[in-house]
Formats: sequence, structure tokens, C-alpha cells
Amino acid sequence: RVQIDENGAVAALNPLGVGTPANIPVVGDPGTTEATPTYATFTDYSSLSGFRSPDRRGQFVTKLIDRSADTVQFNTSDSKAEVVRYENATGHNVPRAFVDFFNTQGQVLDASGKKVTEPLFDPVYLFGFPLTEPYWAKVMVGGKSTLVLLQLFERRVLTYTPSNAPAWQVEMGNVGLHYLAWRKQQELSFSGPARLSLAKFKAVLQSYKSPVIGEADDLYATIQNYGLDPAVALAFFVRESGAGTAVGYCNGQNSLDNKNWGNVRGDENGVCGFQRFPSWKAGLDAWCRLMIKYYVNRGLDNINKAVPIYAPAADGNDVNEYLTSVYRLVMRWQDYRV
Repeated sequence: RVQIDENGAVAALNPLGVGTPANIPVVGDPGTTEATPTYATFTDYSSLSGFRSPDRRGQFVTKLIDRSADTVQFNTSDSKAEVVRYENATGHNVPRAFVDFFNTQGQVLDASGKKVTEPLFDPVYLFGFPLTEPYWAKVMVGGKSTLVLLQLFERRVLTYTPSNAPAWQVEMGNVGLHYLAWRKQQELSFSGPARLSLAKFKAVLQSYKSPVIGEADDLYATIQNYGLDPAVALAFFVRESGAGTAVGYCNGQNSLDNKNWGNVRGDENGVCGFQRFPSWKAGLDAWCRLMIKYYVNRGLDNINKAVPIYAPAADGNDVNEYLTSVYRLVMRWQDYRV
């Protein structure tokens, strides 16, 4: 349950009543890779869970972290990675790159309108105390793997990118946008960042012994090219046809011959009144276009609003069961206990 208005009202944002950790990259591009740490990565490595680190002033940041919170020894010999401050309030070390940024001075106007040189901001007010240790990570920036030093603070996420021009080496992550993405993730929309990596997408198809496993790379890319979430698209594929394996239904006819990703209806009728396609890729392409045109673009991006239309009770569907099953599949694939 999360707060949903400024008066403190709380509610569950999905039919399972489960609030999930934010699988949103803390920095870089919105899409996740196995190397990209997310907010959920730091669940057990932050002050919020009681995690503290000993004072390591004089040492260097020597750990590279990935999405699964696995770390490996890593040393770039970068002087900006030296730990120069220890924040006892939260029990975390801060590297030189961020402390130098905190101490940035510039020319400002004082109360009398005179130009003076002084610190540009109060770092505790603007950033808060550190919530995690600093880590190196390889994140996607503009579609390219980029080495960054990152650290989560109470009000901001900071990164140090050695390959950037000096004036842009320290930057702030867009925490507000990340929070909105997390809310959207809770509500399970068709569009948005991928909740599953390509590797996980393949693993799910393999677990169902799906006939499309050999096309997984192309199918995953197709979904993303439409700006849709592969996890939700996969959940509909599994819900409608067991990922292309659920034979023996529809009055004994095999509707899988239609190669229809989401069992959508149309003029080109195949078995059981669903459209027929020459390939699963063509069926997926049609499903994606349908989702964009009739759902995402019409304010029905949230599956809570879409499913009653997509799988109406008038067709013999149990709408609540359909919704719950889709949520349960996606969350289970994300390794949540539901």
C-alpha cells in the first residue's frame, strides 16, 4: 500500500495488494540490463534496512555492482573515487567526486545585490545524507554501456562519469521521473520500461517449452520498438495460449494454428473466430499495433482499465481472474513472492 494523495490516504495499486520494489534504473537509460542497478538492487544495502558501513576514509571505491546486487572487485585508480568523508548519521562513505561537488562555489548576489563568491547550495538540504555506499556500475547511457560511480542519497541520486566533460562529470538522477515510472510499474501498463531483461524473457519462454523460443530476440525487440513492456506482452501470450502451447481448447479445435499472440478477433477469421497469421512474429506485430491504437492511445494503458474491454465478461471471461493472473505472472517473473 502506498500514499495516493496529499492527505495521506493509502491504497493498493494492483489487484494483489502488493507494493513491489522499484525495478527502475537509478541512472542512465530507462531500459534495464543485467549490469544496470535499480532502486530494488539496494533493498538490503541501504540505511533504510539498517545497513551501515565502517569508516573507509583514505581508501578507494573498489566495488562494481550489477542489477542483482552482486559485486566484484574493481579499481580504476581514479583519484575522484577516494573516500574523503564518512557520514556517521547514516553510516556511509562519500567519495571525493561528490564531496568536491558539494563544495562547489560560484558567483552569486548577496542580500544587498553585491556579487560575492560562496557555496552554491547546502548539500544536506539539497541532497540529504547518503543512504548507500558508493559503487561503480556499468549503465546504459544513450544506448552505450558507460562506467559511472553512483551513490543514493536521501533526496537525490548522484553519479560521477569520468568519460564526461569536466563540467558534467557529476550529475543528478531524475528521481521524480523514476518515482512516476515506479507508480506506473505498480499499475501495470502496456507501455513503459521493460520489467524483464531479454535473458529472463527467454527463460520464461523456455519454461513453457514455447515454440517461439528461437525467435525470442526478435520478438523482444519488436515489443520494445513499439514502446511496450515485454513482460506485459509475454503475460498476455501466456494467459491466452500458454506461450503457444495450450492445445485442446476452443471446442476441441487448435487455435494455436492461428499464431495469434493475444487471441485477438478480426475480419480474417481463423480457428475459433480469432485472426490467423502466417507467423508468431506477424501475430505479435498485430497485437502490438492493436494495443497502441485502441488502448494506449485511448487512455486505456493501465490493464485494470483495458482487460474489461479486451476480455469482457460478456465473452465468458472472469475479468478479476484475468487481471490477477496477469499481475501474478509478471510479479513472479520479477522474483516477487506472490
